[in-house]
Amino acid sequence: MASVKNRPGQNQRRANRFKNQAPAVTADRERTAGKTKKSGKSIVGNSSPARASTLLNYYGVDSELLPYLAEQSTSLKLNMFLPGKHIPIVNNQRLLDEQPDYVVLLAWHYAKPIAEQLKARGLKSDFLIPLPDFKIIRNSKV
Repeated sequence: MASVKNRPGQNQRRANRFKNQAPAVTADRERTAGKTKKSGKSIVGNSSPARASTLLNYYGVDSELLPYLAEQSTSLKLNMFLPGKHIPIVNNQRLLDEQPDYVVLLAWHYAKPIAEQLKARGLKSDFLIPLPDFKIIRNSKV
């Protein structure tokens, strides 16, 4: 397995890239969250990989901003809570039932197929992608 080793400094470069992106992502997220709350629109999370826990804890996001995280019906995480922030993890059928205004796709590395699959199941929400660059994807553009 020697050929799978990281190149020297690779992890440090990734850490520095995240550190440099963090202020811009934080500002965009806070602006969007503030506008969403003030306008009375709803925002929830979808997926709860370990990287989502790290991200949400890093930015201080809690159940006041994201009342729940939706997961696939087969997930072992259902009826559990996100570590550190105690955000409940629920069946993603709830997304379809409630039709929130925005869904934060916390498995951003799979954002496109997740958004397509949720839209095909009838979700009409717009999607927020937190990383690598914060962006909003309108449901009509999926």
